[in-house]
Amino acid sequence: MVIECNSTQNATASAADFCGGAAAAQSWDDVESRVGDVVAALIGVLLSAVIIGTLLGNTSVILAVTVYDKMRTLSNVLIASLGSADLLVAIVVMPISLQVR
Repeated sequence: MVIECNSTQNATASAADFCGGAAAAQSWDDVESRVGDVVAALIGVLLSAVIIGTLLGNTSVILAVTVYDKMRTLSNVLIASLGSADLLVAIVVMPISLQVR
C-alpha cells in the first residue's frame, strides 16, 4: 500500500500517521531510545571498571599487609580492615547496583 502525502488528499487516520508529525515524533523517540541505550551501556562499562578496580586494589592492600611482616603495624592493620570492608562492598553491593541500573 502506497500512501501519498499531498494537500488535496483527505488524510485518513493511517495516512496521517505517515504524513506529518507522527512520523517525526516516532523517529525522535527512536533516537532517544538509542541514545538511552548507549548511555546505559557506558554507565554499565564504567561501573564494571570501578568494581574491578575496587576488587584488585583492595585485594592487593590486604595481601600486602598479611604477607609482609614489616607491614603489620597497627595503622596498616586498620587500613587492611577498611580494605576488607570495601572489598565486601565491591562483592555484594556494587553488582546489585550495576544490575538495578
